[in-house]
Amino acid sequence: MNLTDNKKLTVACQKARITTGLSQSQFAQLLGVSVRRLQEWEQGCRQPSGAAKTLLRIAENTRITCAS
Repeated sequence: MNLTDNKKLTVACQKARITTGLSQSQFAQLLGVSVRRLQEWEQGCRQPSGAAKTLLRIAENTRITCAS
């Protein structure tokens, strides 16, 4: 994966969470990962796995929002 792909994934992760209207804590819990891991994804320090990457793409592309 090159730097451009890494940046796209970082933006996609942030966009997916913001689109849902969830906090980092809530979104991490929904994905079954720690808040720290989600933060690492959003900062571009780490990359999500295949399954998590797919869930992020679905969340971003379907514009699903969560109402409290």
